[in-house]
Order: sequence, then structure tokens, then C-alpha cells
Amino acid sequence: MKKIYNLFMAAAVALAAGGTAIAAEPTEINANLTADGPYFAPGWNPSTNYTVTMEDGVITFDLKDATNERWQAQFPYDTDITPSADLYYAISFDIESTTNFGAYYKIFPKTEDTNIICEENMGLTAGTPKHIFGSGKGFTSTNPIRLLFDFGGNPAESKITIKNVKFYSSTEEILSEPGTTPVEVKAELIEPTLTVEAPFYAPDWAASSNYTETYDNGVLTIDMQDATFADWQAQFGLLTDIITVPDAFYGVGFDIVSTTDTPRAYFKLFPNSEDSNVVCDNNGTLTANESVRIFKSGAGFNTENALKLLFDFGGNAANTKVTVSNLKFYKADGKMLTEPELGDNPDNPDDPDNPDNPDSGVSGIQTSSKAVYYTVDGVRVENPAKGLYIRIQNGKAVKVVK
Repeated sequence: MKKIYNLFMAAAVALAAGGTAIAAEPTEINANLTADGPYFAPGWNPSTNYTVTMEDGVITFDLKDATNERWQAQFPYDTDITPSADLYYAISFDIESTTNFGAYYKIFPKTEDTNIICEENMGLTAGTPKHIFGSGKGFTSTNPIRLLFDFGGNPAESKITIKNVKFYSSTEEILSEPGTTPVEVKAELIEPTLTVEAPFYAPDWAASSNYTETYDNGVLTIDMQDATFADWQAQFGLLTDIITVPDAFYGVGFDIVSTTDTPRAYFKLFPNSEDSNVVCDNNGTLTANESVRIFKSGAGFNTENALKLLFDFGGNAANTKVTVSNLKFYKADGKMLTEPELGDNPDNPDDPDNPDNPDSGVSGIQTSSKAVYYTVDGVRVENPAKGLYIRIQNGKAVKVVK
């Protein structure tokens, strides 16, 4: 039975000392974009078989050759915005492609690749415009904010157009696009069949069988006896039976804990065998015996390949045991900023759309009065200490200071 949730993408607010909610009004920044050093390398072989033009605020990329991996088609643009850790930043733009593939963007201080303010994997369908909005916390830096597009994985003869690029800043978290009306997003819990994929476990790139991997009663357990020393040396995957469509969004949430400090705990959700078509991903670190909940989401792709959830723990210490539990997959008709939360429903129990009606096919609506807290990165927190959080309560997402 499907479980349906209502998510409200509310405007950002903060709690003042007296407990009054004050709306944060973002300011649009009149930023100048300057192209800086494209990298176009099909098969990692640099090529000049492309053109890029920018006229009247419209950027057009004409990529004659196909690329087959992310980062093989990078086009950076520097702004004149100097970031601050005291501010939040947002970006919006329209993008359209003549071919189907997965594009990517991120904004970050120039040369500081890991200080990502916001990013998104963008599933593009030929001839279908897509509007993108993203936001995040700034960093204190003397380097200007850089906007990077990567079209790695593009088919040959791909023409991509980007226009209406806008930047915003605010003293508060920007949870919805300025000038737009917050919208209701309906999400459903998907319960796919999961199959353990053959792992790639290769300390120092030498394949090893000195590990165990089990998936039982919704719990994935990975026991790695040997240390690895580089990214991608400890890959473990679960194959679903979820086939995505480009006009829907998909998300995954899970609890994860490791018995050792793990410098790389990476995951990505993507159509199987389409490595560049990433629905969502996350790269973080794990502290020994500290469980965290992760949630990420992104747009689907037009594909016949089922979604695969891949984990990589390359760089793990010897005798590392990682446990992934409470794994949930979601599908929504809009972007999910936080993980849907099942709650109470106050509607008429005789209503066919009411989850309390056994004939409804609906198990719950997110209108619970119980508050649930997430970090600004989407990690659920059971007992929030002092800091900035996103609170989900009564169907609304608000930013709070505790």
C-alpha cells in the first residue's frame, strides 16, 4: 500500500529571542559572470570540438563530441561575489538540452572544490526546459563564488542553453525561491525489491574476498577486514526495481553507522550502468559508533534501467563494519528539501483520501504536530543542541535557531 505525504516548501524563517517568527527577505545580487578555463575531454582526451557563446545573458554550449564520464565537460564561470560564512546564498536558472543526459552544477568559492554552497544533478530531457533552484550556507573566503557546469556523459551533438541566471543572498536560510509562492509537494513511499549487487572490494586495487556483505530484514551490513587506501576501492551496491521518469523526483533516506572513523562514506543513486546520470549523491565522513541519518533527492531520468544505490567506503580502516538501516525510497511530484515524515491526519475518516480509511490506499499525511529536526544538510537530528536546524511540523518546513 502506497504511503502519501504532503510536503510544504515554506519560506525561510528564523526564531527571534522572543519566539516570534521573522521572515527572511533574500536580496538579488547583480553578479557578473566570466568564463574561466573550460575542460572538454571526451575519453579524457582534451578536445576543441565545441563552442560556447554568451549573449544577452544566454549561455549556449554546442558539444560536438560525446563524453562518457562526469568531469569530462566542465565549464566554470567566476562571479564577482565574495562569499561570507555569515550569509546564505541561492541561485536559479533555466536549462534546456537537445539530448537526454544527466548534467550537474555547483557553486563554491573558486579553487575550494569541497566548500560547496549548493549543487544538483539535473536530469535533462531533450527539448524540455527545466528550472533549477538551489541554496546553501556560505564560506568565508577571499575567492569569488564560482558557478561550475559539468555535462560529462553528454551524447554527441548536444546543445545546451542556460538563461535567467540569478543569485541571491540572505542572513537566513533560503528555503524557497524568492518571488515564488511556496508549493505543496506530494511524495509517496516506494517499497522496492532490493538485490545485493556483486561488490568491488580491492585494497590497493587488488581484488579481495576478505569481506562479508548481508542484507536481511531491511538492514545492510558490510564487514571489511582489510584497509583500503583510495576512493572506489570499497564499492557495495543494492539494485532496486524502480524505473524513473524525468518529470518526477526521487529520494532515499537511511541510517548509517561505522565501527571505525571512516573518512569517505559516499553514496549515489543512479540508473544502473548509467554512472553519469546521478539522481542524488552525498560524500561525508563517519565518526566511530555515531549513527547519522542521511537524506538526499533529485530528478529522475528517461531510462529503462532500474535505480541502483551504490556505497563507497574507499580509505576505510581494517576491521570496519558499516551498518545501513531504515532504508526508505520516495517518489514526489516536486523537489524534496527534507525527508518526508509520516504523521497524523485530522481529516474525515470516511474520506476516501484519508489514510485511516482502509480503502484509501494512503497510509499517512504529513500534518503531524510532532516536530522533527534536520541539519541544513538534510541529516535528521533526534535531540538538537544549539545551532541552526530545519524543523518539520504541521506540514511546514521552517528554519529555526536553538
